[in-house]
Amino acid sequence: MFISDEVKKEIIEKTNIEEIIGNYVNLKKNGRTLKGLCPFHSEKTPSFTVTPDKGMFYCYGCHKGGDIFSFVMEMEKFTFPEAMQFLAQKAGINIEQVESEAVSGENKFKKQLFDLFDKISTSLNYILLNKSNAKKALEYLENRGILRSSIEKFRLGYIPADRKWLYKFLSKKSYSEDFLSKTGLFSQKYKDISIFSGRVIFPIFSKSGKVVAFGGRCLDNSLPKYINSPESLIFKKSSELYGLNFAQKEIRKDNFAYIVEGYMDVIAMFQAGIENCVAPLGTAFTENHADIIRKNCSSVTLVFDGDEAGFKATVRSSYICEKADLDCNVVSLQKGEDPADIFKKQDKEALKNILKYSINSFGFLLNKYKTIYNLSKEEGIKDYLNNLFAFVVISESEVRRSGRLKAIAEILDTDYRNIYEDYARYLKKDDKKRYETTDLTLGSDKISLELYLMLAVINNYDYFYIVRDELSVDDILDKSARNIYIILEESYRNNSFSIENILEKIENSDLRSLIAKKYSSEEFSVNSKQLIDDSINVIKLKNLQIKRMQLERMIAKDDGSDPYQLEKLIEEKLFFDKEIENLKGISGNNV
Repeated sequence: MFISDEVKKEIIEKTNIEEIIGNYVNLKKNGRTLKGLCPFHSEKTPSFTVTPDKGMFYCYGCHKGGDIFSFVMEMEKFTFPEAMQFLAQKAGINIEQVESEAVSGENKFKKQLFDLFDKISTSLNYILLNKSNAKKALEYLENRGILRSSIEKFRLGYIPADRKWLYKFLSKKSYSEDFLSKTGLFSQKYKDISIFSGRVIFPIFSKSGKVVAFGGRCLDNSLPKYINSPESLIFKKSSELYGLNFAQKEIRKDNFAYIVEGYMDVIAMFQAGIENCVAPLGTAFTENHADIIRKNCSSVTLVFDGDEAGFKATVRSSYICEKADLDCNVVSLQKGEDPADIFKKQDKEALKNILKYSINSFGFLLNKYKTIYNLSKEEGIKDYLNNLFAFVVISESEVRRSGRLKAIAEILDTDYRNIYEDYARYLKKDDKKRYETTDLTLGSDKISLELYLMLAVINNYDYFYIVRDELSVDDILDKSARNIYIILEESYRNNSFSIENILEKIENSDLRSLIAKKYSSEEFSVNSKQLIDDSINVIKLKNLQIKRMQLERMIAKDDGSDPYQLEKLIEEKLFFDKEIENLKGISGNNV
């Protein structure tokens, strides 16, 4: 379903955030805000606040925050469209009726894509199961242990090897050349050549069950083995998990999910009767994936291939899951094993038995790193500790941190105090590193000046024109701040700024919570223009100082072989010296 900004605005205008949240939380007046016990974590002292005039909520205990849509999504485990439907019904708005009159432009193209992909997946599934030119593809799947029932359930298909077949097939159905060129199904260089020709096709479904993209697997040893549709208006790899449309009900029921590496693994798990299973799509497991899973359950088990790449994926994914406050376990497979191969070579009972023997992710790493680093040497111990400390520091539980440090001490057969002292030194280095790289640290709100500026502008959007006049997106080095700048610029060009639109376009859940927290506060309401002007000048100064430092290095390395080049470098440095002094004069001692 397509929901326009106008309809979102109408829902917001007709929805009382105090009333909606009041159905879940006992709220009491506290100045301009309302306070209550947080519904998202256990607490005895109220730290959950609602700011009705800004339409926002924020919890100072667990740091969850956002608008009324975010609240309903979190409480009811709704998707965004489901939350919109829920609130529209409360407000007496018929979304389908309103939207049927408003579908145009980009939304019309999205609808056309959905319709096309649905028809293609059905046609390719029919070809795979019924046509002689798909015999090799069907045999491949059968040899991999894929049952006909699974082929039908997951709507697997096949595109004939003729590279122009798909274009001819769709052209006969009156799809225009211009439209087909924007679908991601064809080569950008040769518009009638399908990028999936001769491959087994795996339709990629959204959480709501719509086909949003395709994956293709070759039938020989050609590379790449797998390819996916490019990202589009309806498909973002970091926002989709393969199998979630089928698995979501079981994941919610069990409060638990298996995460595997690929399409075949998901299908094998389903065939074994394990239906709470998903996989990322041709990309690494991301924070956004963890956020999607966290909205459906609180515990995950990673079942990745038993090779070096699988181990690296396990380390990265464990870190992301733990940081997202998901209980994370790991099933350790033998080298060369994956769930699909186990199911094929043995049977479903063998796969189920292997899955029984999972261990918590830290215990897995504690033992695995022992086999990687030489603990009889000082350098090996240092590497061992640094890798494990990264998993100690992200735990919010003091008891768990202490337990993990004790476990390390036992492995190294040393006194707990020695490990704790090493950990304390690691923390100091880690804090310095995080500060220098200006990563968002939500717990302490340690943020870069650039991000601080973007938060100030969100709260005082009328001053964004000043920012865009003084700073370009290339001047913003902090990745979170850069992301917000781009969203604000888009809002400026389209005259469509609203806090709801900003939050909807931010994928990082910690950043969304931070925006909600600052938007609900009074932090940027005093001397806001001066604050923004000063921040801009400091950022400009920092960037000039970086450029001057680069020039100084170039001057120092100059061998004198080209005096004109050296003269030019010195001239540029003098220019930056003057610009820096001018900026310091404008901002005084604050710069």
